[in-house]
Amino acid sequence: LVVSAAAFQAYPQALYDKGMTVVISPYKQNPENPLTGHKTTSYFDRLLALREAQQAHAGEALWFTAHTNYLAEGSISNVFIVDKEGLLCTPPLAMPEKADQRLCLPGITRQAVLDAAVAANVLPHERLLTINDLLAAQEVFITNAIMGVMPVTHIEKHDVADGKPGMLTRKFSQAIGA
Repeated sequence: LVVSAAAFQAYPQALYDKGMTVVISPYKQNPENPLTGHKTTSYFDRLLALREAQQAHAGEALWFTAHTNYLAEGSISNVFIVDKEGLLCTPPLAMPEKADQRLCLPGITRQAVLDAAVAANVLPHERLLTINDLLAAQEVFITNAIMGVMPVTHIEKHDVADGKPGMLTRKFSQAIGA
């Protein structure tokens, strides 16, 4: 059992108002790794990618899969996009037709957003997403239990849509109280 305690420090309100910049992690997620999709103490690669993102003045690093280059998750978050057709999308928990190959963590806030979407008659789509889907998105947001729903307005130097938090991002942030 490993326990760690630290004073809670909320994310600055300005990030929720203006959005966060994220980077693409230079490291790859391996869906065949039995640790993928599980919280373990073997988290060094995630913390290293997050530190590198912060050194680049970004708040998160997004991970893609090795070999197939599908969007998986952030170093400490799950990822959602509103695609160019206006559909709410997030990577599935596992590779389609390969349930033993995990793609991302089943985050608590991820599930809260999926539930809020269904309650708001917004059909969420769990599907494989590429870098092109990410860059063409109308909205991007990330989630975790500490940050809640965090708008992403820049992917490195690329603006997401008009560079401002989107309507669905704000809707789900309010719906889950984050």
